[in-house]
Order: sequence, then C-alpha cells, then structure tokens
Amino acid sequence: MTTDFKQLQQLARALGLSYQQVLARYHAERGAEACHSGAIPWARLQVQRVQETGLRTAQAERALLAGFVESQVHSWAPLGFALVPEVQEAVEARIALDRVTMPRFSVGHYLDAALRTGPGQLAGQLACLQDFVESRGGAVPKGRSSVYFVGKDAYSKDSLLRFALVKAGLPDEKRHAVLSALTADFLDRLPSDVPFAPAAASQGHPEAAR
Repeated sequence: MTTDFKQLQQLARALGLSYQQVLARYHAERGAEACHSGAIPWARLQVQRVQETGLRTAQAERALLAGFVESQVHSWAPLGFALVPEVQEAVEARIALDRVTMPRFSVGHYLDAALRTGPGQLAGQLACLQDFVESRGGAVPKGRSSVYFVGKDAYSKDSLLRFALVKAGLPDEKRHAVLSALTADFLDRLPSDVPFAPAAASQGHPEAAR
C-alpha cells in the first residue's frame, strides 16, 4: 500500500499535481466507485500523454524558429493556395499572439513549418484531412486563394502532394483542404495563449541562436 502511495505521489509530481488532485481527477473520469488500484496505470497514461504533447510542441516550435531563421538568409518560393477561413483566422490570431516576441512572423512561417513537420506521404496527409473534416461535422468551406512564401523543403513537399493527388486521380481542390488540415494540426501543437518563446525553441538548433 505504501509502495502504491509513493508511486502515485511520484506520478502526481510529474503532472504538477498533488496526490489528492490525481485521485480526484481519476475518479471524476472513471467514476466514484472505481478501484483505487487503477489510479496508478491511469496516472501513468496521463504522464505519457503530457510527455508526448511536450515533444510535439517542442518539435513544432523548433520547426517554426528554424524556418524563420532560414527565411532571413535565403529567398523563399511563392506558394498559392486557399486556406479554409477558420484556419486563416486561426493563423492570424496566432501571429497576433506571437507578435509579442516575434514581430516579424508571417503566415508563411506557420505554413512552412506545418508542411515540413506534417505527414510526408499522401495516405498520412489524407488521414489528417479526414480527422480535420470529421471534427467539423463533415463540412469545410472553401477559402480565398492567396500567395504565401515558404522554404524549399516545404515547397518540395507541396509539389509532391500535387503529384500524388494527380496520380491518385484526386482534384487539386483536395490539396487546399489538405494544406488547411496540416496547418490546423500544426497550430494545435503550439501552446495556446502562450506567446512563442524563441530562447526555448532554439535549444538543439545552434544556427537559430546566432
């Protein structure tokens, strides 16, 4: 019993919670009658999810900063497509939030990072699109076509997407939806209501700190 208490206490610390708070959340999710012994595997799962979220967030922030640094050194290529209105608004809201620390961020920086960190194969891209559409009740409105600038890796990835869609016999309109879904997924990986932290994101990227 003492061992179980210590294990759950350690897991609670990893979650930034107290022992009692973890038990309260466990019973709130599983029910008041749930066996106490089930709290340990439940808490382990929560810690795993937090760690995975942290890794995804770190990857997204590093990609965003690396792309920004690259854009200051190399010319980026124009990429024309139509973001779904909801995603366009989300990107603009994100730019407004991050402007506190990164006043030179533009829409292209987020799209570049979304393309480079998203799935590389059509199957994964379409799966991301399916999740995006289903989470919005199956209806996704068309957006207004605009031109954004992205790095060479993101541009190449978009070219491969175009080719894959043609090969699969799918319309080019699907490309706009896929890019919107990838961008929405990328934005979801960034911490909400917290401005971009360049110092933290530069860890592991010496060129970004120069």
